[in-house]
Amino acid sequence: MPAKKLQQEEFSRFDIRLQRKAADIIKALSSIDYKFLFVMVHTGKRGAAENILADMQAWQKELNEAAIVTNLQTPTRDLPFQVHLASAEDLMEWMRYQASDTVDLDDVEITQYGRIESPYSAYYGMVGGDQIAEWWENYGSQLFSKNIRNLLGPTEVNDSIKITAEKSPHSFWYFNNGITILVKQINPHRRNNIKERDRGLFNFKDVSIINGAQTVSTIGRLAKNHASDTLSDIKVQTRFISVNGSSDHKKDDVGKQITKFNNLQNRVLGRDFASQEPNQLRLRDELIIEGYNYQLLRSDGSQQPDKKTIDIDEALDALACLNKTPTIVTTLKSKRGRFFENLEGSLYKTVFNPNISGVLLINAVTHHRVISKIIASEYDCTDKQNRRRIGVLVHANRVFSSVLLNRVHGLRRSDRLIEPNENEIKESFVTILNKTENHLREKHVNAYPARFFSNVDKVTELYDIIG
Repeated sequence: MPAKKLQQEEFSRFDIRLQRKAADIIKALSSIDYKFLFVMVHTGKRGAAENILADMQAWQKELNEAAIVTNLQTPTRDLPFQVHLASAEDLMEWMRYQASDTVDLDDVEITQYGRIESPYSAYYGMVGGDQIAEWWENYGSQLFSKNIRNLLGPTEVNDSIKITAEKSPHSFWYFNNGITILVKQINPHRRNNIKERDRGLFNFKDVSIINGAQTVSTIGRLAKNHASDTLSDIKVQTRFISVNGSSDHKKDDVGKQITKFNNLQNRVLGRDFASQEPNQLRLRDELIIEGYNYQLLRSDGSQQPDKKTIDIDEALDALACLNKTPTIVTTLKSKRGRFFENLEGSLYKTVFNPNISGVLLINAVTHHRVISKIIASEYDCTDKQNRRRIGVLVHANRVFSSVLLNRVHGLRRSDRLIEPNENEIKESFVTILNKTENHLREKHVNAYPARFFSNVDKVTELYDIIG
């Protein structure tokens, strides 16, 4: 089966067009952030014989079992490996849908608005929550056709938006980042007073919300339980940007750039708030005494790393590995941002708490650095065709570090700085690497390393093997 050969990275069996994508496919297979859709297209009518559908479902189950998906009852759209059947009728319907998938917003009221004419025409100001709820009711997710992230589903961000909208609607403008909308055409109403911009009405053609999908969908869903006059108390800063002034060949590029950077810039991460957390400030002061600099704020990456400088991300890596709890280690591997989502939560306090001294932090980080260097060195000298070992070295790094850190004698209790014994660590590393490969070969020959080392049960099982 061609798909099987693709999973086994036997790219020489395919044509040159697919071979050009080899690096991207390898990257996807080595990550837990991708979904694979195997789509079988035929020229007949919708559906297929029951035995064919049963074979497809069995293959989908086999793929996801190999990827260590614990709940195979998950809706198909959420599975990492999906097998689909598409007919000529399906393709024609999708094409018709795409061709008509445009949204026009008429009679949009913007208060306290302003205008920018160059290099791209834009209007900005406040839009009421009642209008936004109406957009959502009429168009739903069609509003986000060009949004990179689209809808993320229930998240802490959505919950925060909802709480603000319900409890403090008059403060919404101050707390929310606002909405950015790309449009093809802007038509101000003739009766708008260009000298008094307290209120204006506009028609916008072919719109797409490229930033603020969570804000729009959350407000839209609130409309089911709240009167429109309550939603009108919510004011959202909104930008409508038209790139129609660009030449045709630049128009799409400009739109893509605006979309990309609106979704990447000005993000405030949970770890930014941690810079003022009492334990972090205490650790900063204790590291100063030991001659170290504890960097709490994110840098732009332009400065060269300094052996005597430890940043908060490096501290998280070392302390979470030192903890050696499967849940902590797998979360660090696959969802590290969760540690900073709630600075009062158990996940954060398990790693950063009053029992962590400055000396312990330094010792954990300096040893973690040596372990990372040893793993990187092994990776560099490994034949890149040995995909199994490459996968283990890339994805088992946190598990290996957790084992090796806990083998350092006296690391947890020492009140002085400990110099890492690199030769001793390397010897232990070689042993656990071999044991890990043997375990996978004997018990999990079809496992994907990216998912195996992000699974709590599998890491627990591995700890029993390698210590």
